[in-house]
Amino acid sequence: MELTAAAALEDWGERNLGDVGTLTDFVGRCRERGPAKRFLLVFWGDGGRGWRKGGTLGDATSGGDALELDEVRGATKTLGQVDVVAYDASHMASIEVRAALGEKHEDQDNDKEE
Repeated sequence: MELTAAAALEDWGERNLGDVGTLTDFVGRCRERGPAKRFLLVFWGDGGRGWRKGGTLGDATSGGDALELDEVRGATKTLGQVDVVAYDASHMASIEVRAALGEKHEDQDNDKEE
């Protein structure tokens, strides 16, 4: 499949960005449409609640639902190889967030050469 702007855009309708299913659907679609040797997953948006209970990246159109860090941690274990998980959101570059997300998956070897 040729990657073009027309092929990349589609209307998913209203989705709850605080639902881990939306995250896994999105990453799955990205993998289908843009196969790659390396994957970077960036969470962008409001991280105002940071590592505290209440989650991050809240969705105002879904009652303020947000992804809890334990939901993100669980999802990353099912997404397959993800080389880098980054947060471009306030209050997310902290040791508490790193600790909440846990260690690298045992089946991932990010140091291997390809």
